Amino acid sequence: MEKSYEDIVLVLAQELEVPKSRIYNLCHQKDLLEKIESPSLHWEVTEMGRILLKVNRLPSLISTLGEASDDLDDGPDLGRQPHHPTKVCISCGKAKTYEHFGFSKKTEDNLTKCCSSCW
Repeated sequence: MEKSYEDIVLVLAQELEVPKSRIYNLCHQKDLLEKIESPSLHWEVTEMGRILLKVNRLPSLISTLGEASDDLDDGPDLGRQPHHPTKVCISCGKAKTYEHFGFSKKTEDNLTKCCSSCW
């Protein structure tokens, strides 16, 4: 049975003798994991992570992350802030993310001019 990325993160943390949070941050910096905030905060494996976070790659991951681990503190999450593009609704005047607008072929950005709550 193939191990999940959570199991591999636990093994990496034990091998490097650092907290799991540091391993998650290191994997995020190396673009192996991505922090997702919606619907709830969680980690997802990136395409590169699917390739590299495998049991047979553990020795090379341990050496790579071990070197990077020395430069990273155990502070708060150091992940990049996600970019959520926004648009202003012409009806209510509020800036909302694209997911609050419907699809329209008539506009340049392919989004309706009013948000779904005003529509």
